[in-house]
Amino acid sequence: MMTKQQVLEIIATDNGAEKLLKQADEAFSPAFELLCEGNGSVLGFMARAVKKKQYRDFVNENIGQTREILYDLLNSDKPKVRKNMARLLGALGVHEDDSALINALECETQAFVIPSIILALGALSTIRAYHALKSYDIPECEQKHKKEIESALETAISSMTQVGVHTFKGLDREYEVVVRGADYLAQSVAEELKELGYKPYGVFFDTCHVTTNNLEGIYTARTMRETLLPLAIDVPFKPEDIARAAKKHFSRILKAVHTGEGLFGYRIEIKGECDRGTFAKTIAKSLNDGFIVNNTSSYEAELRVEQQENGNANVFVRLITVPDERFSYRKGTVPASMLPSTAAAILRYAKQYLKEDGRVLDPCCGSGTFLFEREKFMKCHAVGCDISDKAIAIARENALCGKSKAKFVANDLSRFVADRKFDEVISNLPFGNRVGTHKDNEKLYETLLNKLPEWLTDNGVAILYTMEFTLLKRLVRENKRLKLVSQAKTGAGGLMPGIFIIKINA
Repeated sequence: MMTKQQVLEIIATDNGAEKLLKQADEAFSPAFELLCEGNGSVLGFMARAVKKKQYRDFVNENIGQTREILYDLLNSDKPKVRKNMARLLGALGVHEDDSALINALECETQAFVIPSIILALGALSTIRAYHALKSYDIPECEQKHKKEIESALETAISSMTQVGVHTFKGLDREYEVVVRGADYLAQSVAEELKELGYKPYGVFFDTCHVTTNNLEGIYTARTMRETLLPLAIDVPFKPEDIARAAKKHFSRILKAVHTGEGLFGYRIEIKGECDRGTFAKTIAKSLNDGFIVNNTSSYEAELRVEQQENGNANVFVRLITVPDERFSYRKGTVPASMLPSTAAAILRYAKQYLKEDGRVLDPCCGSGTFLFEREKFMKCHAVGCDISDKAIAIARENALCGKSKAKFVANDLSRFVADRKFDEVISNLPFGNRVGTHKDNEKLYETLLNKLPEWLTDNGVAILYTMEFTLLKRLVRENKRLKLVSQAKTGAGGLMPGIFIIKINA
């Protein structure tokens, strides 16, 4: 156990609070004694420590009559002490502290202290705190501090606003629905929608459109990444204009297609060149009414604003309440796991090369997504291999959840030997950014390509997905046993990976 003097010596050093936090069990009791003596130097440490329930309960149970000491520190002549005291009271979560914090907010003159008091009141979530924040007038101060105070107010009030739970009951009429999939693979999405009985139009890049009153049916399309309902098209990219255009239909649609009680929480997503925080707040001020409320921590819909090449914007609503069970097998992932909808779109793009009831190998299988989507698309016998034991464990868990028959082996692909040849090798190869490096990939890719003739039947095919298109194409050219028969580009998280289809060169 530390002494009070040792605590004071550590707290006086650079990053003292962080150092004490690493020794919290030894430091907490003497730090609490110092706090009860009115020593504000330990507040930074205490405010962090009481985020753990055991320490929070200890303070609340033992502070007793000395709670007035906390209020005295909240009125200290030292701004940093006032700031940390507000943080501590917010973390302690005692509703009766709201009066002291409201009084402190009214009296505070230092702009950098105000956000901590506001957030503390938000954490208490009392009626008095709510009304105090709703009526609070931000004082004149530097723009930087003003933005911090505005952000704290929005966060605190949103956290105190009780949103309800709503259930999607279906579209009330026919709507135009924008259906999106992987970049450059809109045709895969359109083809699948046709098979499901829809009539897609406007097929381009990652998007196609349908007019329907059956939104749930679209959520059986495995290539679909998201659906959007247009609210306004080609409006000026200004928050006031966007709010005015969205207000005509946003609340109406949410009410019409849901059942449930209470406020409907939503968030605003902006894709365009602007100060997103200020832009979104301006929109929300005009939209929030007695039914919808902008709440970034609890929401059931997204208001999407997308700036176009001409500078104007398209405005959509994305419903998060529509049930989506397509990828329920996906209980775990690994870094750089591909989106299941992307995997499904790639397989549909390459369907002419796939074999019904074929044997399929993924030599860099990760969490198994590509193989699981291959099974869903067409019956096959799937085998996954990965050098990572953790990845294989995740893949096996996913297989169990998805009732997949895929088999997984922990092994380096250079040592993987096929007991029988495969009809297909499919893989989402390391891109060389989030996983591995370009130098690592040079050896890995060369090894993999050299193994293809060993793994594949004479009519077999490899379908490879990667950012390393220059490296892959060079290695295929240099390998006389292989030929590149098709390639296409797509997109993922701002990157531009390609799909490469390779066969054995007879």
